[in-house]
Amino acid sequence: MSEDRLMVTVSGVRGTIGSTLTPQVACQFGLAYGTMLGAGKTVVIGRDTRPSGPMIQSAVSAGLMACGVSVIDLGVATTPGIALMVTRLKADGGVILTASHNPIQYNGIKFLQPSGPAMTAESAAKLKEIWQSGKFTMVDSLHQGELSRNTKTHIEHTNAVCELVDTLGIAAKRYKVVLDSINGAGCVVSPMLLGGRLGCELSHLN
Repeated sequence: MSEDRLMVTVSGVRGTIGSTLTPQVACQFGLAYGTMLGAGKTVVIGRDTRPSGPMIQSAVSAGLMACGVSVIDLGVATTPGIALMVTRLKADGGVILTASHNPIQYNGIKFLQPSGPAMTAESAAKLKEIWQSGKFTMVDSLHQGELSRNTKTHIEHTNAVCELVDTLGIAAKRYKVVLDSINGAGCVVSPMLLGGRLGCELSHLN
């Protein structure tokens, strides 16, 4: 991917921090998503461990709140964990800040449906159209969205996984596991699941 190009696709937005993905661009996409959802709605937002994450998160959140959309900050969380919290918290949408496998200079913004999955092609096209038009529906100071914090993503995520597997059977095996979470978003939830809920003998790196 060219470092001087902002990618806007069905998968979301991805660019280079300080070049194509700036606070202004991030805020504009927050405004576009907030305009599409409408005032009075609620969105969850989470991020990976990239250094640019807090800055991009603040910018996107500001755009959403300016449109009257309340934001629930999930902090550092995995992509499936954030998608899960959309449904757990009965939110109207979600935002994931990550650039997946790309190097540290990149970051991205992914938008979710109320049911948790990524946007449809039609919804993504509508969001892009609003962003390109620059016609955002903002509210006055008495109707701006609220910002709150939720720290239960990792617990909800591990609970959801454990509902699908034989936890007692796995724990009885006392598997020895070496985990290198490469300082990523799974660095907290993975040890909770493997060493805590599944009873593995865990050696955790990074």
